[in-house]
Amino acid sequence: MLKGIGIFVGLISIIQLLGTTNSLQCYDCTGPRGQNHDCEVNLSNVNSVICTPGFQCVLYISTVGNTSTIHRLCAQSNECEVIQAENTHVISNNRTLEVCTTCNQTDNCNLAYSNFVNSSMLSLVLFSLLTITFNMFHGKLY
Repeated sequence: MLKGIGIFVGLISIIQLLGTTNSLQCYDCTGPRGQNHDCEVNLSNVNSVICTPGFQCVLYISTVGNTSTIHRLCAQSNECEVIQAENTHVISNNRTLEVCTTCNQTDNCNLAYSNFVNSSMLSLVLFSLLTITFNMFHGKLY
């Protein structure tokens, strides 16, 4: 009888361990850009939240008129595409998505912002500069 209870308790423990995942933790705030708001300049004063399993940390900056806003949150991995689609399909919406990035490498990975440069844009600029330089030295610049 005791052996059966031990096996049962052991199985329950294994199931609980297998079902437990270390959920990602992300900064969660919204604030105006360029006004020294905690969401932009002092993340030590910003709350972190534990994401729903499968969600990622998101950082995006949107602009309406002359006002830019920083958003940090947990969301699905396609959040940037969803926001961009909202900007495209909502009539009379003059919101512009300046930057949007997702991450899930470490807790609170949605901290990077200072003069944020999109990595794909940086790659394009570097490739263009290398192409121009190569063509200049090989006499093929038109």
